[in-house]
Amino acid sequence: MQVSKAELHHMSTIGILMELTLSSHAESITTYDPGMYHLIVTDDKGCTATSQNWEVIKTSGVIDEDNSGVRIHPNPTADFLNIFFDKPALISRLALIDVEGKMIKNIPTAGFQWTKFYVGDVITGTYTLSWMQGEKTFTKKVIIIH
Repeated sequence: MQVSKAELHHMSTIGILMELTLSSHAESITTYDPGMYHLIVTDDKGCTATSQNWEVIKTSGVIDEDNSGVRIHPNPTADFLNIFFDKPALISRLALIDVEGKMIKNIPTAGFQWTKFYVGDVITGTYTLSWMQGEKTFTKKVIIIH
C-alpha cells in the first residue's frame, strides 16, 4: 500500500484543517491549536483509514497576542518554522529580519493557510518575522538555535 494523502481534522471545525500529500518517507504533521483531532489517510487505491481521536492540550510556539492571525511553531527552532495564517489572503511581504534590520529571507505566502519554511541555513540568533496585513505592519520574535 502506498499512502497518497493524509487529512488532519480538528473536531470543532467543519472540514479539513490540513491536507498533506505524502511521499514514501515519513512526514510529520504539526498543529498549533489545542483541541480534539483525528487523521484520515487515503492510499493509492482510494481506501481510507481514520485514526482514533486524540487531544492536543498544549503546544509550544509563539502565542498570538496581537490578534494578527499569524502563529509560529516551533519557536525556538533549528530547521523549520511552521507559519499559520488565519486569513491568508490578507498577508503580504512576509520576511525574516536580523537584529541589524537586514532582510535575511523572503517567505512566500501565496494565499496558503500555512507554510513550512526552512531556516536551517540561518545562523543561530534572534530574528524578527515581519509582515504586512492590509496597511498595518506586524512583527514577532523568532529564535533560531543550532
